[in-house]
Amino acid sequence: MELISNIKRDPEHLAYCRSVPTDSKGGYIKEEADMLGIRPGSHGCIRLTVPDARWIMQSVPTGTPVLVN
Repeated sequence: MELISNIKRDPEHLAYCRSVPTDSKGGYIKEEADMLGIRPGSHGCIRLTVPDARWIMQSVPTGTPVLVN
């Protein structure tokens, strides 16, 4: 299952957190997983593994300021 969170930055723009794409059996697509932190997957999406996305959702309070470099 892919975790997706729609986070409002302002009324005109949205940001998303998405996991690494998976195949039909739910396994990570290795070529995509290997690109995490190396190559952007889109224009603004923050791509994380499912465990990392779950940790952020469970550990970081809503409204916490985040700086993305």
